[in-house]
Amino acid sequence: MFFWLVLRSRIWTAERRKRHRLQDDDSCVFCAQAVENASHLFLGCVFSRQVWFNLFNRLGLDALLPTCEVDVAVFWTEQRRRIDKASRPIFDSLLLLVSWSLWKQRNARVFRGAARSELQVLDDILEEGEAWALAGYAPLAALSSLLSQN
Repeated sequence: MFFWLVLRSRIWTAERRKRHRLQDDDSCVFCAQAVENASHLFLGCVFSRQVWFNLFNRLGLDALLPTCEVDVAVFWTEQRRRIDKASRPIFDSLLLLVSWSLWKQRNARVFRGAARSELQVLDDILEEGEAWALAGYAPLAALSSLLSQN
C-alpha cells in the first residue's frame, strides 16, 4: 500500500501537506534545499542519493543509481529494463526497502526530531532487509547472500 501511494504521488509529503493547508513549509526535511515531493524525497534529495550510492556501490550496481530527480515510477520502470529478468525481484525489493526506510527516517525527523546519518540509515536498511529475509521473503534472502560476499 505504501509504495502504491508513492507511485501515485499520494503520499503525505511536505508539498502535499502544504497544498492542503496542513503546514506552512514544504521544504525537504533531509536537505531543506527543495520542495519535498515523492520524486525529490526518494530519488533527488542529496541525503537519499547518498543512501542509494552507499547501497548500490556496495552491491556493484552503480549503473542503476538515480542520476537526477525523476518520477519514482519512471525510475523504477527504466531501471528494471536495464537488468536481467532474474534480478528484477531483487531490484524491486531494494526499491521498496530503501523507499520505506527513507520514509520512516523522514517521519522520525518530522515527528520526533530524531535524525540519523546516511550511513546509519543504510545500516537500518540492511538490518530490515535481513529481517525480511528471515521472515521468508525470498528476493531479500538472495540479496543477503550478495551482501555477505561484498
